[in-house]
Amino acid sequence: MTNDIQQTEPQETRWNIIEQWPEPVGPEIFDEIQDWWTTYTYMTDETALLLTLWSAHANMWQGFQVTPRLVIDSPTKGCGKTLVLWALGHLINHSKHSGSMSEAAMMRYCSRGELVFLIDEADQTFKGNSDLTGVLNNGYKPQATYDRCTGDDHEPTPMPVHSAVALAGIRIQRHLTDATLDRSVIVQMMKARPGDLPERFRERRHEPILQEMGRKLLRWCNDHKQEVWETELDQVIPELIGNREFFNWEALIGIATRINSETTSRALQLMHHKVEIESEDQVVQFITDCKRIYDKWIHQLPQYGEGLYQGMHQTGIQPNALAYELNQLTSDDDPNYRHWSKFHAHKGRIDDDAMLMGRDCSKFLKNDLHVRKESIRYGRESESLIFEGFSWNDIIDAFQRYAPSEKEDQQEALPATTNGSGLVTVNGNGNAIDIDVVYEPGLDDGKLVSTYPREEQEEEIPW
Repeated sequence: MTNDIQQTEPQETRWNIIEQWPEPVGPEIFDEIQDWWTTYTYMTDETALLLTLWSAHANMWQGFQVTPRLVIDSPTKGCGKTLVLWALGHLINHSKHSGSMSEAAMMRYCSRGELVFLIDEADQTFKGNSDLTGVLNNGYKPQATYDRCTGDDHEPTPMPVHSAVALAGIRIQRHLTDATLDRSVIVQMMKARPGDLPERFRERRHEPILQEMGRKLLRWCNDHKQEVWETELDQVIPELIGNREFFNWEALIGIATRINSETTSRALQLMHHKVEIESEDQVVQFITDCKRIYDKWIHQLPQYGEGLYQGMHQTGIQPNALAYELNQLTSDDDPNYRHWSKFHAHKGRIDDDAMLMGRDCSKFLKNDLHVRKESIRYGRESESLIFEGFSWNDIIDAFQRYAPSEKEDQQEALPATTNGSGLVTVNGNGNAIDIDVVYEPGLDDGKLVSTYPREEQEEEIPW
């Protein structure tokens, strides 16, 4: 009996291959994908935007200076990280989904030069795995290699490892090295309560919709990738952003600029929220912003003998008041962005918990700028008019030492003068002036006293 069954070549099924949409696609596809994220997974609009931009980047990652790793961090199970990876697989061409991967397997996959890795349970895969971490970190840039001895003669051979990678895991940041996190953009997943999601996800019903969006996204990326690769962003991304963060966000911001101005603005704001400024730059920004608060308030604050106004006086300011004012400051580049109100956002905190606290101000001033909290007299000694805070004179002195402007560098500071008042302060240019406080003989006008221990720890203040 003749066997009529035809033998065929097995089709490659180890990674997803997407056929692009046959017709040109407009930027509205990005809105459709973001709507999908917020409908079937519990996340913010900002997280949906980040995932959508990273998906587009992963469809043209070969043309960027770096390919940032996407880290999907979940505080506990049931937050949707596995669904996010599954959905990314339908939006990204040549994506390889895996629950675990060895160093050797990843290097051999990378040699194909076209794959995007979506690795679930990465908190277990990368925990203590220095070789796999080395492959991951080296593959951040083009022409990256990881050397291994091959063949019977153990010949040293450079293995290409450049690739785009998304990692998902429970509290995964604890298991990744600082070098990996520096090369990553991070998504914090949240757990939905009953009723939080507009619609329950059903794979059989909703997968075809996602597949169609993946085809359309690939078409948009193929049509626009050359102009995205050639986009110059030096004038778009602020100089405050360091080099590593600049390269991490360059691809995502570049894609946003080709969508529309609104998406560009949202992406820049998202970058500001996500990027933690380098510690040295952060200290300079802190003391510079303290100077901005001084310039704003000094001529309106109560004088000697008058009570404090919202924790402030012409002689100084309390830590909580300083934190409050810093949280209200907006960026010069974006009037809607308040950097200090997101000070703890990189730790996964949100809303009030993400704000700068009074104790944070005390740490900045004491540890980095050598300004100590003191007991400051602002009235008659007999009336015990004393508050614990930071002297404006000390704050301005720290500003002049660590963050003077170019104009102030060229100016010679005027000598301090009291004009009989006994209280020295400075003007908006950083020079010493008198704030015209009426002098009363025999009082310790505005001087620091040692009523409290200098080394006393700042109490934790609920915000």
